[in-house]
Amino acid sequence: MASFPKFSKNAKGNFLALKVNEATTGDTVTYDLSDAQNKGTGTLDEDGILVVNLHSNTQTITFTNGKTTKKLDLTALELVAE
Repeated sequence: MASFPKFSKNAKGNFLALKVNEATTGDTVTYDLSDAQNKGTGTLDEDGILVVNLHSNTQTITFTNGKTTKKLDLTALELVAE
């Protein structure tokens, strides 16, 4: 059973949730959030869900699964000012 982090009711910012199907099939998938203000790297668990707090749409998220690497460009996102 996957555990979920507790979010404060006072959480602010722009959150992005992604599901990475490769992680749900038992593959090891790591991520790296560029220019993170908090935790920016890790390994996805079996639920394959990643929730990140973005502060800029110039950030990127890089996923690595074995020899395959994919980089997400987030510049098309419209972030809401705090």
